[in-house]
Amino acid sequence: MIKTILVPIDGSEHARKATLLAGDIAEKYGAEVVLLHVMIPGKRLPENLRRMAEVEHLVDPNRKPQGVTTGMPGDTVAAVQDNSNSAFSDQASARIGQWLLDQAEKVVREKGVELVSKELEDGDPVESIIKSARDKQASLVIMGSRGLSDLEGLLLGSVSHKVSQLADCSCITVK
Repeated sequence: MIKTILVPIDGSEHARKATLLAGDIAEKYGAEVVLLHVMIPGKRLPENLRRMAEVEHLVDPNRKPQGVTTGMPGDTVAAVQDNSNSAFSDQASARIGQWLLDQAEKVVREKGVELVSKELEDGDPVESIIKSARDKQASLVIMGSRGLSDLEGLLLGSVSHKVSQLADCSCITVK
């Protein structure tokens, strides 16, 4: 029986599809969904994530907040666009990560899932996902086959492939 589903998210289209599938499965089985976003401290925000933040109106290309609905302070706007300062970059990454978790939670709750928790962690994505799956005693991990760092994944092996090899539970990889 499926009791807990871990869904690592990163803002990619594949992660969005994984969230939808997790919501469907969790609703059917009455399972808890654990949403996880892993930040890599001190690492420059991926271009795709910065673009996504602009598209979703989390930031304005002119460094001005897009109204009060985003909850993104001005220092985050500047940090997303010029994240050479790692302290600001980490703060921006955390705020964007929280926003991604909040959006994923809405999707899962719209599917009728009542038990939803969110985790925002920093560190190595594979290690963090495996640790979270063990700590939460996940029955299933559902994640996107490609995240925001496609080139790095092609060269070093994707996070989803490594997780599927190392996880103690079943894994579903979504395209």
